[in-house]
Amino acid sequence: MPEPGEQVIVFGHNPLHPSVVNGLDALAWDYQEVLEVIDGAGCVLAYIAGHDHSGGYSRDPATGIHHLTVPSALEAPPGTGSRYLVMELFENSARLWGEGGVLMDPGRTAHCRTCGGSGIALHDGKTCFPCGGSGEGPGGTCSGRSRNTQSDSYLYFGSSTGITFAREPCRKGPRCVMS
Repeated sequence: MPEPGEQVIVFGHNPLHPSVVNGLDALAWDYQEVLEVIDGAGCVLAYIAGHDHSGGYSRDPATGIHHLTVPSALEAPPGTGSRYLVMELFENSARLWGEGGVLMDPGRTAHCRTCGGSGIALHDGKTCFPCGGSGEGPGGTCSGRSRNTQSDSYLYFGSSTGITFAREPCRKGPRCVMS
């Protein structure tokens, strides 16, 4: 167990929070049970995963825990960098910097990100596998029209200062904030 005041960053293969995935099938099969453990620990700053190749970021509003799914370099659009992250650990924070970025709260989107809500795979014209042809994203139903990607919010790792996950005390104990 961590000492009082210590922070923990947990790494796992599958994402655990529904708001961080691009399709609900990317979640760990026992994500609810694992979330209960890390939520109740009181010392988890962030949970960092892979598996969902598009990546994503979400901060759990109830616990303040940062959930980051690191994007795959294999699926990066040409000319967008090499997709790497460096993590620097400090006493009360962690800073990430590198190349690439991820969609914030992809699990709340109403349209499938793979087909843009059309239900048809762009690469072969067949039924989109992630949404099964419905055009729906993990966050609900859609009208079948293409998503407005202009309203999507992205978290970019290439800024000069990087992205910092830090703790901030509150009346219920330590909580996490992104600065």
